[in-house]
Amino acid sequence: MMWSDKHRPQSISDMIGNEEARTVLVEWFAKWKKGTKPILLVGPPGIGKTTIANLSGKQFGYDMISLNASDVRSKSRI
Repeated sequence: MMWSDKHRPQSISDMIGNEEARTVLVEWFAKWKKGTKPILLVGPPGIGKTTIANLSGKQFGYDMISLNASDVRSKSRI
C-alpha cells in the first residue's frame, strides 16, 4: 500500500489545514438542495480539493462523480 493511501484522511475531521475552507464546504454541503447551483473547487495541485470533496460527499451521503480536466471526455462518456 502506498504511503499516501495509508495516511489519507478518512473523515473531514482528519484533515489538517485550510480550516476556513473546510468549514465553508461543510456548511455548503449541509444546506445544498437538489437542483441548486453546484460548488467549484479551484486551486493548485495537492491542496486537498479532491479529498475534501470525496469526504464531504461521503459524510453527507451523496454519490460523487469526479471529472478531471486531464481525463479524455466525450458526450457519450459523460
